[in-house]
Amino acid sequence: DLITPQEIEESGFDYLALGHVHIHRTMRHGHTLACYPGVPAAHMGTSPHGCYADVTLTPGKGAKVTQRHVDTTHAPRRRHAPAATHHGH
Repeated sequence: DLITPQEIEESGFDYLALGHVHIHRTMRHGHTLACYPGVPAAHMGTSPHGCYADVTLTPGKGAKVTQRHVDTTHAPRRRHAPAATHHGH
């Protein structure tokens, strides 16, 4: 289940880092800024580049999130490990 706007607002945090959703998205509920940071590599054809959240926390001023893009055009291709095999005894 994804976190609800009410849970974000009631957290009492200045900034709440969220995960599992691989698309960058920020939202504010109450005084809490929450962010799904994205993923640093192009993700399943949904984005031509990766991204991450650059978070600045300033005492008394809260949080600021800037989306940063990652150039993946020259990144080595990821090789998948061979499938594990199970040998019964």
